[in-house]
Amino acid sequence: MLIPASKIAAISLGLMLVSACTHQTSDETEPTNPESAMNQPQSQLSIEEQANADAKKAIDDMDYKLFAMTNKIIKVPGVDEQQHSVNWLEKHCGLRMLEGSGDTVEIGEDMQKRKDAKQYATIYNQVVLKACVVFQKNYTP
Repeated sequence: MLIPASKIAAISLGLMLVSACTHQTSDETEPTNPESAMNQPQSQLSIEEQANADAKKAIDDMDYKLFAMTNKIIKVPGVDEQQHSVNWLEKHCGLRMLEGSGDTVEIGEDMQKRKDAKQYATIYNQVVLKACVVFQKNYTP
């Protein structure tokens, strides 16, 4: 039985994404978990469709955490650093780090997985950031 390449890519991408949440109580909503989302039947979706669906769910859950890449400095794909500093994003939206996004590349690592993860994070972050900014303008003192 052959597994479609899009499903393999979606599952691989899901396995790379890990939520880095701290100080969460049982009363808080769970953050979007791309790994579990990618393993659902909807994983036939393209990376763009999956990122948009996951972002919509996160917004519905009022989870505004953005995905960040941990290189020598923290980068948030899809966000203009001139408009929103990493410190502002971390304080007002929250960040979760993409697993395997550091500077070190392991021998045999699939670079396409990194590209797919960055594409997913870029799309997801652009959607969630808009909701985070609106929330900050309307609901914070």
